[in-house]
Order: sequence, then C-alpha cells, then structure tokens
Amino acid sequence: MFNESFANFVEQEGTYRWLNSIGNTEALCEFSNSVNRRAEVQQLLLQSRRRLEAAYLQETESGEKRRAKREIFAALDQDYRKLRATWQTPPFFDGWFEAGLNNARLAALATYESYVPAFAVLLSRQNGDLIAFYRVVFDLASLDAEERTTAMDELLESALTGAEAYADSVSDLLADGKCSAD
Repeated sequence: MFNESFANFVEQEGTYRWLNSIGNTEALCEFSNSVNRRAEVQQLLLQSRRRLEAAYLQETESGEKRRAKREIFAALDQDYRKLRATWQTPPFFDGWFEAGLNNARLAALATYESYVPAFAVLLSRQNGDLIAFYRVVFDLASLDAEERTTAMDELLESALTGAEAYADSVSDLLADGKCSAD
C-alpha cells in the first residue's frame, strides 16, 4: 500500500503543480474538484472498512457477521448516494458502486488510495518542499514494515478530510473566485 499510495500521491501533486504553473485555471479547478471528490469517497470507504473490521472481530455467529456486512455495505451505498446528490457535475463514482462493493473491491481500492491523505499531510508538514518530502518518504521507506505502517497510520489519522492539501488549494481558488462551487 505504501508504494502504490506514494505513486498515486506524487501523480496528483505533480498534476496540480503543473496545471498551476501553466496557469490553466479551468483544468486546475476540474482537477482539484476531482481529487476532492475522490477523497470524500475514499473517506466513506475507509469508514466502512473500519466498521467491517469491527464487525468481524465480534464474537458472533457467522450468520450475524454476514448480516452486519450486508448492513455496512447498504449504509455505504446510501452514504454515497447522499454525497453524490450534492454534486451537480462530473466526476462521479457511480461505477464503483453499481458494480457491487465487496471485501475484495474495498481492498483493491484501498491499495492505491489508503495512504494518499497521509502523504498529503506529510507534504504539508514539509511546507510543500518536495525535496524535504522525498527525504522523509525515503526515511519512512527504510523502516521495517510494522514501523512504517504505524507511522503511516498515525499520519492518516491526522488527515482531516483525506486530502487536506488539495482542500486548502480548492478553498483558495473558490475564495479568489477562480473556481465555482459545485
């Protein structure tokens, strides 16, 4: 998860910086909107994964665990529908939900996204300095797997929205009147 999330975050950060540097405000607004929406959906997925983990840890019969699982997935779908109703324009994530979510799909989505918010926090803590960010990431990568996971989980817990660096940039764009709210 570490490597995949790192690659995903670097791609997003690079795209954001490039669009900003060439002054393509329209594309920057669309991209920022997309990243923020993805973070909102990932937050829903993370909450559901945690509920599933708690349900599986309960000492109950397997039938009760299956019922809890169905209820958690139904709640996830309903939460997405509520969130989706607030969006007037694409991108949407309907395909993720229409295909039917299950543990395997949640795990696959988590592989590439789980630590993206943690990397956003890490870059923010380096004041946006990519060289300092890469040094800290290298240090994290050098840790053994358990220590690295603990460190990344701590960063993840400190992430407020799942992509606070992007949320701040979108807020700035909205405040400046460069992007319109959806």
